[in-house]
Amino acid sequence: MTYRLPDPGTVAVWFFTAAQPDSVTAELVRLLDTEQAHRAGSFTHRQQHVEFVVTHGVVRLILADLLDVPAASLRWSVGSHGKPELAHPATALRCNLSHSGGLAALAVTAGPPVGIDIQRWRSDVDLVRMAARYYAADEAGYVRAAVGDSERAARFTGLWCRKEACVKMAGSRLVPSLRLSAGLPGAGAGCFQVSDPRELIEPCTVRDVPAPAGYSAAVAVAGDLDFPLAQYWWAPTADLTGWQDPDRMAVATC
Repeated sequence: MTYRLPDPGTVAVWFFTAAQPDSVTAELVRLLDTEQAHRAGSFTHRQQHVEFVVTHGVVRLILADLLDVPAASLRWSVGSHGKPELAHPATALRCNLSHSGGLAALAVTAGPPVGIDIQRWRSDVDLVRMAARYYAADEAGYVRAAVGDSERAARFTGLWCRKEACVKMAGSRLVPSLRLSAGLPGAGAGCFQVSDPRELIEPCTVRDVPAPAGYSAAVAVAGDLDFPLAQYWWAPTADLTGWQDPDRMAVATC
């Protein structure tokens, strides 16, 4: 599969399963650089090892296809708050990775800083109490007013993803930014402009990303312009170039 570079102003998002067959994992580990291979080898739990190899290996495959370079040749630098940025080859592409509960998401833009977050819904914590502790009053009330566990998890997690996407876009810290307002998620929600009076993050635009059942996702881009979203599902082929499943692909515009 050959992917097309995102148009200026467009955010391209790929979902993929973080757990892959052993044969795929064995090929993907060959693509990692020295630092990534060292980190992969440091995991004592096999599932964590596989998820690290797969998520970082697939990111290399997708970006290499976009840039028409060997996947193993990509190199990253790390910002002041630990946000990786593509350093080699020289390119205007920006990307960000997130994974949770066995599902991963990669966001790519052709210039502006981007952040993405995906989270699996949780039922093992008191989400109303967490919302009251971390969110603004209107957002905590939005979570509290949910009917049933699923709706409560969707509301809490949707808000969390929006905030974390903004934080990851800026390469900032999450907890101090949890009270910034990123709009209340809901059916038909579009783009929301986000600004932080404490200037912990730069102004950005955030929108929800349609995600599989039981997950929420959001993406944020620096600036105050609405942006179209192209969304894909990646799965391995025999040569690991990947393919897009038309039944699991969506294209949306704010």
